[in-house]
Amino acid sequence: MTREEILTRWETRLAEWGELHVQVDGKTIAEQVLSDLHEMGDAYDLAALSLEAAAAESGYSAGHLGREVRAGRIPNAGRENAPKILRRDLPRKPSSLRAAPAENMLDRKRIARAVATSNGRTRNG
Repeated sequence: MTREEILTRWETRLAEWGELHVQVDGKTIAEQVLSDLHEMGDAYDLAALSLEAAAAESGYSAGHLGREVRAGRIPNAGRENAPKILRRDLPRKPSSLRAAPAENMLDRKRIARAVATSNGRTRNG
């Protein structure tokens, strides 16, 4: 599930529930949102990246990553002559480690806010 799919799902629910003045169980909704976010995270981690894309994310060069794949130190998620690396398998240079992009945090806050509020009022479950 992509971030856009999750946002669309919860924005649609927000609009429908707002029109109907739906009262919901907060624990159940939180569990659904968390399930969607975990699914999105799993899809993100399992994305197969080209060596160029992997290099951009890891901080290592595409050549270095290609050598690591050929040596078997990084699993090849692609074909022999077109290697790919799963995002979860990427090595990361210490200087490349950084916090999650602010835009991802804003989206998570937006999802949580959309679930918790409608027409400016908090819905208690």
